[in-house]
Amino acid sequence: MSLNIHTRTLLDGEVQSSDDATRVLKLPEGGALHSLMVRARVTNGATEGRLVTILDALDRIEVIGNGSQVLYSLIPEVIEKRFEARHGSGIPFVQNHRADAVQEATFEINFGRQFYDGEMYLPLNRFSDAELRLQFSPVIAASEGFATGTMTFDVLALVSTQLPAVYLGTLVTRNIKNFTSAASGEEQTDLHLGNVYRDVFIYAYEAAIADGVDVTDVELRVNDGETSIIRNNWNELLLMNGLKYGANIQHEILDFVANNDVVDTRLSEPEGIAIANQSTAVIATDLAQFINVDGVAGDRLTYDINQGKFTAASEDLTAQTTKQPVRTVVSKNKPSNGVLLPFDWSPDPNTWLDSASLSRLQVLLTQGGAGPDVRISTSEIRRF
Repeated sequence: MSLNIHTRTLLDGEVQSSDDATRVLKLPEGGALHSLMVRARVTNGATEGRLVTILDALDRIEVIGNGSQVLYSLIPEVIEKRFEARHGSGIPFVQNHRADAVQEATFEINFGRQFYDGEMYLPLNRFSDAELRLQFSPVIAASEGFATGTMTFDVLALVSTQLPAVYLGTLVTRNIKNFTSAASGEEQTDLHLGNVYRDVFIYAYEAAIADGVDVTDVELRVNDGETSIIRNNWNELLLMNGLKYGANIQHEILDFVANNDVVDTRLSEPEGIAIANQSTAVIATDLAQFINVDGVAGDRLTYDINQGKFTAASEDLTAQTTKQPVRTVVSKNKPSNGVLLPFDWSPDPNTWLDSASLSRLQVLLTQGGAGPDVRISTSEIRRF
């Protein structure tokens, strides 16, 4: 890597004084911005942080140029699922529900095809002003919430101090539409024309509901139905994403639960589930813990936790009503809760979907269940 290219720390463990605000950070004024890494942290309440994660504290990440031009805008849930679809692995993520524990995640924002791209980047000198905006609003509570005044940000930038000789454009990734799915029918969304598309991403999430139930089919149609570029079942697209990017996604959860408690794992119907008890068998009192999962609904697991007492000629097994520390790991070989419609089968942007010659470009989603949060986002080439 040239000495012209370096990492720059823009925020280093900055604790926010407010519990509901937007941290606005001015980006460097010159050179090429290749990527940003945003690490968000928040501390659980004094009793526990059950049923919440960092995704419940951080609301949105945006990069805005010249006061109003959207260069990047997604909620963290979509950033996570986009990363899993494209990279086949999970983002750096700490899901820890125990008292006073720190929950965190690191979000990668790329303006090129990967973390460093010497041909596609954001030319900062083309803007009089460029800002990173981090919107946050953690729920403050001793239980099922966070401690006040603990929202913390680290921001790292990968920049070239001088613009590279080649500029193929900037990848602008942003939310186009969000809605709550209906029980049936077709939802049509028109995408704007004129730019080259790298991908379209559809996120659909409802806790404890399996993939392919709320949104069953996806179609990308051009020129009023003249051609369908993509027309597949939701689960077929997940399988395609998993095969294309070699998915092996794993989520680890440090939990604090009693019998019949639930946890949302962010992996719908995980293929692998491993649970480890983090308590010690008490030999002096003949006690031991037995932990299983007796229910899987979408991404939600239900714990079956029992306490066994074993003495000579006597055995007793009772439901454990006192919360126990548990380590849970779930895994899957394909993404969940979001399908990627890629057009970058080749790294050459000249082969991607050019919408300039089209008369219409539509996403059609077949709805099968009411309730999920559905969001459509795109990644397009813009030249500044």
